[in-house]
Amino acid sequence: MYENIFSHNFILNFFFGFFFLISNVLFTLCVTKNDNVKRFFFFKEYQSIVIYFLIFCIYSVILNISVITDYKNLSTVIYSIFFLQIFYTIINFGHLKSLLHFKFKNDEKFVILVFFSLFLISILPLSDADSMSIYQYIPATIYNEGLDKVDLIQNLEFTLLSNTEILLLLSSIFKSENLGSQLNLITILFFILVKFKDHKDFSLIILSSPLIIYFISAQKLQLFFGMIFLLLFILVNKNLIKKKIELFIFIILLAFYSSGKFSYILFTIPLYIYFFYKNLNHWKHLILYSLISFIIIYFPLLTIKQIYFDNII
Repeated sequence: MYENIFSHNFILNFFFGFFFLISNVLFTLCVTKNDNVKRFFFFKEYQSIVIYFLIFCIYSVILNISVITDYKNLSTVIYSIFFLQIFYTIINFGHLKSLLHFKFKNDEKFVILVFFSLFLISILPLSDADSMSIYQYIPATIYNEGLDKVDLIQNLEFTLLSNTEILLLLSSIFKSENLGSQLNLITILFFILVKFKDHKDFSLIILSSPLIIYFISAQKLQLFFGMIFLLLFILVNKNLIKKKIELFIFIILLAFYSSGKFSYILFTIPLYIYFFYKNLNHWKHLILYSLISFIIIYFPLLTIKQIYFDNII
């Protein structure tokens, strides 16, 4: 099945996924610099990181709906959206001129050097053969033949379908078998570079942890969703949520995080309670936004389970 999806050419396998992810980073920066977005200026200095995660949240919703309607059109839908992103980035490339003159300090160069070594780990094909066979199996099956013929008795792991597997469909769409590990790496690199000056100790802890090699080399998106949880906790703890649009964005990202694996709901509950307590004066809006977020994030995912597995749980 894998040979029908991924190329035997390592450079092609790497390039398309890498180009997609870097394009999303550039698109995020362009959107952040947009005057209309600046007018909202939500979440202050964390705005670009929030937008970055929102983009992948939107991708997950679109992928879920595409799996429900017709999995054979997955590539067409995603490529259409991706080309619109590239078009927007090209038109607004002037917003990125400041990046051309950006100079890294010595400690920041050290971070880049460490991440380059982790980057090599993330793209080497022999570093995670077991990860490929485990975490890419469900997305590859969905992309290649859909869910109609899946025997749940023989393939019980399909009942654990979540937005981790849905996002990993991007690997099959862009013919990049290591897109998951690249997504983990680029997410944490983007997070650290944006906030390195304010959280240097955090960066050093991350880089010195032996577990970081496992999290980055694996296709499983634990690190990606873990960074969402960290971001949301910071936003609540620093009282950066002031406007109604910020309340809604926070809740929808929290719902997105919880859908990464259904076990993540256990971590979501205390953070949601903490968030609710901090914003009790907006309790009516919080309940409304929670219902809307559930419909947007969970309804398509649970619909897939009901249609193909006859059980949303």
